[in-house]
Formats: sequence, C-alpha cells, structure tokens
Amino acid sequence: MGFKSIARLAIFRCRNRRLYDDELHRSRLHQVAPDFSGKSIALIGNAQSIFDRSDGQLIDDHDIVVRLNRGRVVTPKSQGYRTDVLSLANTLSMAQVREMFGNPRLIWVTPKRELMHQSMVHQADCFPISDWKRLYSLLNGRRPSAGLITLFLLRESFSPTRISLFGFDWKRTKTFYHESGNRQSWHDWDAEQRLIEAWHTSDQRLAGPALENSRLLSQTDLDRP
Repeated sequence: MGFKSIARLAIFRCRNRRLYDDELHRSRLHQVAPDFSGKSIALIGNAQSIFDRSDGQLIDDHDIVVRLNRGRVVTPKSQGYRTDVLSLANTLSMAQVREMFGNPRLIWVTPKRELMHQSMVHQADCFPISDWKRLYSLLNGRRPSAGLITLFLLRESFSPTRISLFGFDWKRTKTFYHESGNRQSWHDWDAEQRLIEAWHTSDQRLAGPALENSRLLSQTDLDRP
C-alpha cells in the first residue's frame, strides 16, 4: 500500500471515529444547549398544507426557527424567512446548504452518518444514536422522522420556553418539495402523531397550528368509512 493510500485510510478512519463518537456529539449538544434555553422555537415541517395558512410572520416572531431537510423557504408568507437551525437526514453539501438556507446551525439526525457530505463533517452536530434507538423503540421498530427526532431533541436536551409546530400533518398532504406524495414509507406517521399528541398533553411548552389541527385530523380519520 502506497503512502497516499495509507494517508487516505488514516483520514477515513479518523473521520469515522469522529462521526460515530456519541459522547463527543452529546458533549457538543450540551455546549450549545444554552443558546436554546429560555427561547421560543418554531419547528417547521414540510407538509404541502403549510401553504394553506399565512403564518410566516408568526414563525419569524420566534427566537429560533428550525427547518428540516430540503424544506427551503419558497413562500415566505406561509413559511417565514429565517432559518437559524437546519436538521438534516438528507445528504447536502455545505455549498447547497448555504445556497438554500444561508448559514444555519446544522444538526444531523440520522444514525447513517456515513451519508453526511464530507464538507459537513466538521460543521454539523449529530443526534446521539442511543437516543435514536429510544425513539425507534417507542415507534415499535419504525424509523423516526427528522421532525420527530428534532422535537425530541428540543424537548429533552434543551430548555426552550415554547416549541411551536408548523407544517406538520403526518402525511395527509405530500412533502412540498416532492413531485408526488406517498403516505407509505419507512415512517409510521400515525404512531408519530399519537406520540406527539401524548407529549403535547403533558408538556405545556408544545403549541402551534400543527397541534391545534392534530386532533381534528385524528377525528377525521376515525370518521372515515
């Protein structure tokens, strides 16, 4: 094996050790937690139904605005303008992130850290795999979505005064940046909705249009023939 090959292997191993060091990432999240403490947070989902409302100003009035995956702002009237934090389970380069979102804080929320673009390795904090497994168990062996993971992180690891959910309808409408919608996926949307409703019952910090509409959506499903 030549010198260049050995060097590449060493870099690869070093990169992977960092990527999968949960104690490191838990420590990093602990260090940034004060930035969220006592703040109001808007968590923005990517359901097409977000465009049925004009909540943009309400979203931007929060102290921190968190977006998910490729959910860039296309209609500020409905989505607001700001992106302070981006939670990712999709592979994007730093150049793509800056073009789509500006310069947000980055949180990688899938355990598949090998999918992270190499330009992001030293920029993103990672959601601990042990916590991902807790959510996986709560969902009876189904993968938690980026939105659920991010909400869990905000509740469990940070201390905001309020977390408002916008643009979540648990796949009653398609993801707005997908050309076609399919509610069937590796996520259990009904289970996620029930879990978030349970959190809402016991956690007065949770609010927002998505939760106001959640019980109406559940009742609609029960009324279906």
